[in-house]
Amino acid sequence: MADQKISELPEITSPSASDNLVIVTGLPLSPVSRRISFENIVTVDYAQIYTINGAATQALPTEDVWEKLDQFNLNGADNNAVADSTNNRIVATSAGTYIVSFNLSFSANTGDIFQAQVRWNNIEQNQIRAELTSTGNTNILHFNATGIVNANVAGEDFEVWVRCTSGSNKRFDLKEGTLLANKVSKNL
Repeated sequence: MADQKISELPEITSPSASDNLVIVTGLPLSPVSRRISFENIVTVDYAQIYTINGAATQALPTEDVWEKLDQFNLNGADNNAVADSTNNRIVATSAGTYIVSFNLSFSANTGDIFQAQVRWNNIEQNQIRAELTSTGNTNILHFNATGIVNANVAGEDFEVWVRCTSGSNKRFDLKEGTLLANKVSKNL
């Protein structure tokens, strides 16, 4: 099979969102062309809130009661989602499937058991949860979790909630932390 010269190839124009795209490679063209549809392409939605060198203390007054983590103080990059450190949340402005993660470094008092989880629309996301036991207030503890959330309603929040399961009147002092949400697909 003879190679075609570039001057003999048809003119290529930019596709519109409703067009199909013909893939052209350096290989000889086969009688069967492959087409890609643009209808399921996802815009990139993401947001991040975080804390660096945190110095705040958050009270956990009641054993086994979840409290919203209120120590995020910086907004990271965002696009088509809202990073809102003032309210310690990320707002998913469009429905879809998101990969959500948190990373927390904190100090806490006496050998207590701490848990953290992501909530979406104030609903516990048990697939994005972590637990650690503190060995004293001089140690910095680290935990993280990542999971997938089907955020089927636009305009709802991702938040981190924490609790102590081994006593009342405890504290959770966030030193470094981040909450990140990345949309990976739209609802089909």
